[in-house]
Amino acid sequence: HTIKAGFEETGYKEDDAGGLSCAPPLGSLSFLGQWTGGEGWPGIAGTSPGNAFADYLLGYPASTSYGVNVQPYLLSREWDEYVTDTWKASSHLTISAGVRYEYQRPWTYRDHNATFFDIPNNKLILQENSSTPTLPRGADPGAFAAYPFETTKALGASLNYMKADTNNWAPRMGFAYRVTSDNRTVIRGGYGVYYAFNADWVGYRDIQFNAPWGATNNFSTQLPGQPVTPYLPDLTFANAFPKGLVGGEPANPSVTMMERNQINPASQQWNLTVER
Repeated sequence: HTIKAGFEETGYKEDDAGGLSCAPPLGSLSFLGQWTGGEGWPGIAGTSPGNAFADYLLGYPASTSYGVNVQPYLLSREWDEYVTDTWKASSHLTISAGVRYEYQRPWTYRDHNATFFDIPNNKLILQENSSTPTLPRGADPGAFAAYPFETTKALGASLNYMKADTNNWAPRMGFAYRVTSDNRTVIRGGYGVYYAFNADWVGYRDIQFNAPWGATNNFSTQLPGQPVTPYLPDLTFANAFPKGLVGGEPANPSVTMMERNQINPASQQWNLTVER
């Protein structure tokens, strides 16, 4: 017999947004050519398409926006234990068998700046150790006031919310059998169960942009279609984000959701060969 056992521990962290799409924090401005097309003047609207680049040179955008980006800082850890035994049953037969146990702690947010979703209660879940939701640091006050929230504590969940997969047992077994004494023909076979590591890009990054995080404030000109009196540009380089023109929170925001039970994908592999 040859018996081996071991223990492995691996830590992971991710603090890069990884190309996530979100509104530029310094602002975004769009130009349509409506101002140089004379649409602010009675009787002229619609007679000329104007020029978007000319509107840009004048500093008169048609709409503006800016966003508050959330920097991901995700942490995870994995523990693996195994034991294996190789048994030379005879001069012709060798048997190997073992078992491996793998445990991955779900990815956690160091700053708890993510929002989960509770389908039965139709509420957004904040990672807070209080029963009453409070506006988190760095969150959007408008979104916090507009939507229903609850906390992980009120839901009876842990602060990190996600549940780990604790049933990752991976048996392994194999054999090698010499058919003839001249050692020229051997039959080999093996079977095993294998688990995959859940990466952070399966959804952990995206839920950081649920309300009240990753807010985008949009501003649009109130230029009427057919002005009866001259209408001057209400969005300018000097005042690109006036509070009076900010759009309200959407009634039905886009929400990214993840399954709370983080099951690790599993596969079974086996083989049987005859070699000569």
